[in-house]
Amino acid sequence: MMSKISLIIKREYSSRVMKKSFLVVTILVPLLIAGLGFLAMWMSVEETKQVRVLVIDPANLCGGKIYVGNDPNPPVKFYFQEKEVLPDDFQNREDLQSYDILLGIDAKVITNKHIKAFYREKPSARVEYYIRNKIELRMEE
Repeated sequence: MMSKISLIIKREYSSRVMKKSFLVVTILVPLLIAGLGFLAMWMSVEETKQVRVLVIDPANLCGGKIYVGNDPNPPVKFYFQEKEVLPDDFQNREDLQSYDILLGIDAKVITNKHIKAFYREKPSARVEYYIRNKIELRMEE
């Protein structure tokens, strides 16, 4: 009786486990899962480059400053100007090439809650959230 069970086990083992497809899947699936995890982590890590934002504030609603907290390396550095800058000027003028994002805050922002933003490269979600949060906090003051 025992020998028959061991024969069945050996046959099943050799027919299922020793197949090339089983061995390939056994090795590839964990590698694939690890690779996807690595890819997700790699995509979530951002550049350490600080984004330079030019804030056009003709009504001086921000008072020329935005509180960035105690972070020694905030992801965004804000610069202020009261003189209007058009999006085409932002793209083409040599003196504005050092800025990554242009934010236009007009006097109606208090009522309509809209700020126009133009960027050279789409910023990361973290940078977008950071800018939105800091501007909203400043407008609430």
